[in-house]
Parts: sequence; C-alpha cells; structure tokens
Amino acid sequence: MTKRWLIVALVAFFVVGPLGLFLATGRFAADPLWESLEWALLWLLLGVGVVASPIGIAWWILHPLDEAAKRSRMRLQFTLADFLCLFVIVQAPMAMIHGLADGEASIVLDLFAWFCVGSMWFGSVWEMSRAGVQRPLDRCVFLVVMLPVSIVSVIASPALMILLWSAFADPTPIAERVLLVAALAGGAAAAYLCGLFTRRMVARAALRQSAEETAPCGPDSSAVGAP
Repeated sequence: MTKRWLIVALVAFFVVGPLGLFLATGRFAADPLWESLEWALLWLLLGVGVVASPIGIAWWILHPLDEAAKRSRMRLQFTLADFLCLFVIVQAPMAMIHGLADGEASIVLDLFAWFCVGSMWFGSVWEMSRAGVQRPLDRCVFLVVMLPVSIVSVIASPALMILLWSAFADPTPIAERVLLVAALAGGAAAAYLCGLFTRRMVARAALRQSAEETAPCGPDSSAVGAP
C-alpha cells in the first residue's frame, strides 16, 4: 500500500504538477533558458504519456484476469450470453462503417470489423473461462462494457496526449485546454473503474472455486466413517 501511494505521489509531482502549472500560466518564464526547459519538459511528458498510458491502462484492466487464468487453467466454455454480447459489441463498428462507406468498401470493412471484434471477443471469453469466471452478469459486463472501454481508452489516451500537447504549444482558448484535461481525467477514471471491476470479478470467481473445493463431494460424504 505504501509503495502504491508513493507511485501516485511521484506521478502527481512530476506529471500533474507541471501540467497544471503550465495550464494555469501558459509558460514558466520569459527567459529563453526557461522556455527551452519548458519545451523539453513538454516533449518528455508527451513521450512518456504516449508510451506509458496505453500500456498502463491495458495492464491495469487485463492483468488480474490473465493472472487468474494462469492459476486456474480451467477449460474453455461458451454461454448463450457470450454470443449475444458479441452481436452487441459489433454493432458500433458496423454502424460507423456503414455511415462512412458503402459498396464493396463497406463489405471489406465489415469483414475486417468482424475479424477484429471476434478475435478480441474470443480472447476475452477464453481468459474468463480459464480464470473460472462463470457468473453470467460478470461475463456480460466485461464483454459489453469493460472490453470496449479498455480498447477505446488504450487508443484514445495517446491521441488525447498529443492534442493536449498541441493545445499547449499553440495559443488556444483556456476552455479547449480544460476540455482536453477533463477528457483525459474521464478516461483515466473509466479505466480505473474497469480495473476495479476486473479485480472484483476475479475475486468472486476465486471465492466460488475455493467454496467448491471445500464443499462435500456428495450428500453421503458426511456419513463417511460413521458406525
């Protein structure tokens, strides 16, 4: 716990602090040396944010499920709810494709969307099955909410970092900067909540498995050894 809060404090000091100061003042000082240091800090923050944000989001959301799957190693199983979730999550890319393209291009993009969404769906079902997640509600929430949110967060976080950097580099209204910071904060909050849900889902599955392992093998098991 202490190590976790130390990491949060370091991130707040080295990332949130300089960004907030630059957002409030627009520059650190009029001296050319400070201006060069300002640009160097912005480039450093941009590089670290673009590289670390998608990796950190993916690790925070998916790592607990992957670790549980490695420990449990249960067999793959599909449910009817899993297939219904597949048809639900594929609607968004299909609607976007048919809104932007038509003809043969839409057919090719439809096939590509089905392949990508189907691959992510199968990988998620595989991991949940091997981790012992059998509760239908947990599986549906993970497939319909957690998986799309994690993918959008991984893709959008570097783009938002670049847009925020360009807003700092060019004279832009303070409202646009506030909106970009709010979008980043909202994405971070969504990713954090997704990670919490994944951990609770895995904990419920582990608790169910331990209860099944300690339960009696049958109705007559209590009578074993009785006279």
